[in-house]
Amino acid sequence: MWIQGLQAITLAVTARDRWSGAGSSLKDGSHTEWLLTAFAIVALALAVVLLFWVAVKRRRTEANFKQNITDLTVTTFKLRKERDKLAAANEELQQAITELSRRQAAVPESAKSG
Repeated sequence: MWIQGLQAITLAVTARDRWSGAGSSLKDGSHTEWLLTAFAIVALALAVVLLFWVAVKRRRTEANFKQNITDLTVTTFKLRKERDKLAAANEELQQAITELSRRQAAVPESAKSG
């Protein structure tokens, strides 16, 4: 009985009536629907713009990090070279101090003898 009722309703409405009924609901959209659709389009466009902005910013940041790492590597290499030079100069100074200490110790002995 229930199915017969549905069949009677669908048979009573012609194809033209169905088409006009479907079309009128699309044409008579409320302002709220249009505003929500426009808002969704604007939000999507904004999201795409922000996505590209973040991608560009990330690439720039990565490039800056790579440049900083390169600069720090060069600076580290130069500092190690300078440290090695200073260590060699320190060794020479220690040898010179040792030699002067020996000479100074020899001077009083020669003064006593002489």
